[in-house]
Amino acid sequence: MKTIRLTVSMLLLAYLLLGCSSGSIEPIKAATQGSMQTLTKDQNGQTLTMRVNEILQVSLDGNPTTGYVWETKDLDAALLAQQGEPVYSTQATATRVAGAGGTYLFSYKALKAGQATLTIIYHRPWEKEAPPAETFQVTLKIVE
Repeated sequence: MKTIRLTVSMLLLAYLLLGCSSGSIEPIKAATQGSMQTLTKDQNGQTLTMRVNEILQVSLDGNPTTGYVWETKDLDAALLAQQGEPVYSTQATATRVAGAGGTYLFSYKALKAGQATLTIIYHRPWEKEAPPAETFQVTLKIVE
């Protein structure tokens, strides 16, 4: 069952990534496709606008074989809801390299109008006192 879920998730992610492979993503309004927006590290630190019920995806490079993982931190659950667990996939290459990195794909849904800060940290979960190796953060203005 887990194998089927993983396979379906990886196929969906590959489909989404292929659709977004035209280069860098413009500011969020240009990246809007219907009711979904996709961000990458290029939007880190920006203030962006999205609509209620819109889905926001965040795609971040990472390598869990190093012990580091991306995790959402201090999500304002009244304004944003994470849609399941992040999906991790490796880049499709002709030859698989042990320990090679991949991409984490997070999905969030805007629940109601307001302003929220979305923070995702790249850290080793067991190193409680260590600061994150990286932080992705955007301010979201959610409108009706």
